[in-house]
Amino acid sequence: MRLGLDTALHAVGTVACLSGSVFAATGTADPIPFRWSATHTIELFRDATGEIAVQRLADHSFTWLQDFASGRTGVLMPGAGDSLELMYVESGAHLRSTVRYQVLQEGGATSLVTIGPEGRRIAQAVAIRERQLEVHNGAVVLHGTLVLPARAGRGPAVVFLHGSGAASRDTFVAWGAAFAARGIAAFAYDKRGTGESTGDWRTSTLEDLADDAAAVVAALRQCSDIDPDRIGFLGTSQGPWVASIAASRDPRLAFVVMSNGGGMGGAEQEIFRRANTVRDAGFAAPDVDSARVTVTRYFRYLASGGADSSGVGALWRDHGSSPWFALLDLPSHDPTRGAWPPLRRVFAADLALSWPAIHARMTQPVLAIVCGDDHTVPQGAVLEHLATELPRGKSGQLTSIVLDGADHHVTLPAVAGDIPLVHPKYFPSIFDWVVAQTHASGSGARP
Repeated sequence: MRLGLDTALHAVGTVACLSGSVFAATGTADPIPFRWSATHTIELFRDATGEIAVQRLADHSFTWLQDFASGRTGVLMPGAGDSLELMYVESGAHLRSTVRYQVLQEGGATSLVTIGPEGRRIAQAVAIRERQLEVHNGAVVLHGTLVLPARAGRGPAVVFLHGSGAASRDTFVAWGAAFAARGIAAFAYDKRGTGESTGDWRTSTLEDLADDAAAVVAALRQCSDIDPDRIGFLGTSQGPWVASIAASRDPRLAFVVMSNGGGMGGAEQEIFRRANTVRDAGFAAPDVDSARVTVTRYFRYLASGGADSSGVGALWRDHGSSPWFALLDLPSHDPTRGAWPPLRRVFAADLALSWPAIHARMTQPVLAIVCGDDHTVPQGAVLEHLATELPRGKSGQLTSIVLDGADHHVTLPAVAGDIPLVHPKYFPSIFDWVVAQTHASGSGARP
């Protein structure tokens, strides 16, 4: 769950983008470049309704905007005159918002003006700090950005954990700025094998990724401006599974936020997702049922380490040429023949994990956020598993939030003349809950 960032980055080279800067209006018709600080990749602005983050992405020419108040997020593009507008990529379509932005610099102060359906907003720059950290986990070296409140002193921190696939720190740095404005430090790092981090996520199990998360926590506990007993995780999509493993090993960890993931075995979640893929492609119920049976049987074979192979080959013979089979992301040939490739071994190890046992060892308060129109993770099953399997899941340990109408990216369907919006309750729910857990107080001072 990355709120449109990955899809926008996928469009690199297909759209004209700003090169590492936004524009500043000076009262004349000609805009001038807004220069980034040599030590910052993120600028934060705030008005009475909330924060807006403008982020320079490390490996791309994009400038990314995250408006936490309105829910808009996307790539900043040149608009009419000296204004800027947002571009959001969805299913290959480049959607543009009618909202306009201007960055103003007057008397040494910087502000961001937004003109849209909510009216005219003037957000003032907020002072935050950031620095780059290097974390070692054996042979793996993780690189990331630590975003800090302007005011010095030991305070709480949140560590972001990625969704599946390649994922860099760019996904979360803007979120980190909003936390920093609330007195909470935040660390966003490049997943192993992505960005500046070494290693290879493709051949890493969930437990390997949890080892990375634990190494990050250990490093933050050594930082002079981090309270070692007020560090927690915020994971999205695949991230909650990683967070659960790491939290089950570390009772000192302060909290866990699970957004659109975790709470159940990987087989249960992937059966749900892949059957939905067939259904959403328009296939009839009998085909969806056959797809579900095929995936279920294959996952049982993997979880057994290959020992339980009865009937697996027959499914490939019966359904391998069916039009819906290609949608299931399964091996093209009978998997019981030949050696397993490395990726299959990794996936099998993840399927064999016992999630009830992992959950039973978690002592931290947990915030679980699920979306009503999520076709990737079954919301009801997530909450049922957590309420049953966490040691105090039904007596105060678990806080659950259902965002009706939102999809796996936590976005609502786009309306005419705008881009998809993040559900309005998403960020406020997370920020308020983490502040309550850490007893943080906002410290983002205006410069």
